[in-house]
Amino acid sequence: MSSFVFSFCWIALFFLTFELKAIEHAPIEYVTAPFEFSPKIWRALFDDKPVVLLQKQKAEDGAIYYILEKFDDPHSPHSTVSYYLKKIENKVYLLYKEDKNEEFPIPPLTNMGIPWDIAVKIEKVNLMHKVDAMGMKEASKWVADNIAKHRNVYFYTPEFIEAAKRLKILPKNYKLPPLLPKEEIELEKYLSTKITPKLIEPE
Repeated sequence: MSSFVFSFCWIALFFLTFELKAIEHAPIEYVTAPFEFSPKIWRALFDDKPVVLLQKQKAEDGAIYYILEKFDDPHSPHSTVSYYLKKIENKVYLLYKEDKNEEFPIPPLTNMGIPWDIAVKIEKVNLMHKVDAMGMKEASKWVADNIAKHRNVYFYTPEFIEAAKRLKILPKNYKLPPLLPKEEIELEKYLSTKITPKLIEPE
């Protein structure tokens, strides 16, 4: 994979890391096991490690989408693993597991099977954390720079762009800057990443 994807791919991890730095003196609120899952599913996913709820969104069909962070080391914000989960009719699916030690951007949320409206809501919440921490002007510059200067592939996802427009971080008529042919191919490959949900079935 080329520098287009890797150039600033670590910023795909920015939301939790930046937020922890911004509120480093505030206590972190962990969720209590088994939270909204069965004890067996909780142990299968998190092995009784500390877990923080980042987001919870409910879709029109009743499905609930969660983003949870497991802390392998509660004293280090860099020891986390993100879990993108879907619960519907008492079944829990692992949509994606993001290891912070890997240098890969997460796939587009819609590629995980998250509905468009929920994906945009998730991105809006993430961006609102940035606005709260940086202010609207700096957050707008930060997003624009990561698109135009750093070519951070995650910022090119349609749900991210839509969320930024709805929050007026980007202009409503914003157009993505032109890419080199090689970058276009790499972006198309990234945007077409296929993710297969995994039903969690504890032994």
